[in-house]
Amino acid sequence: MSWKTYKRLGASIFTAGFLACSMAYAQELKPFDMLKAIDQLPTGSQAELERLCGNILDPVREQRYALQVAELEELQAKVQERIDLLEAKRAELEAWATKREEFAKQASGMLVDVYANMPASAAAERLEAVDGGLSAALLSKLKPRSAAAILSEMNKDNAAMITRIMAASADTSTDGT
Repeated sequence: MSWKTYKRLGASIFTAGFLACSMAYAQELKPFDMLKAIDQLPTGSQAELERLCGNILDPVREQRYALQVAELEELQAKVQERIDLLEAKRAELEAWATKREEFAKQASGMLVDVYANMPASAAAERLEAVDGGLSAALLSKLKPRSAAAILSEMNKDNAAMITRIMAASADTSTDGT
């Protein structure tokens, strides 16, 4: 045999082996099934084909594992993004709860009793002079009838501001809508 014949035979064996290994990997065949696929190939030495598949199989496995690792890292990034979003929402809710507690604490029981026993016009005059948040907290602790009488005695701008504060404190949604 001439050198060209050996060269052609080697190229055909290599191509056949590569195809057999590729088919085996694509179909995820077990080693025994891969040998059956090699047996069905036309020419070439059985030992050479087995050696070739053995040489190609490890890099193919490594590539497959690398793809799986990349996919897992992508999924992990998405999960981390969701965790961060949930943490931000949790922090927002905690801030809202803290704000709500502070609002409720501003109106102590004794101060509420003082305004409850005061005439509506006098209470309105004094509540207009204090911070809107404190006025709203105090009015929210009063009986609805007393709070309505005091609000009706206030000027309309202050009454509207205090009403907005009271409504916002009663709103349980966190998005402001």
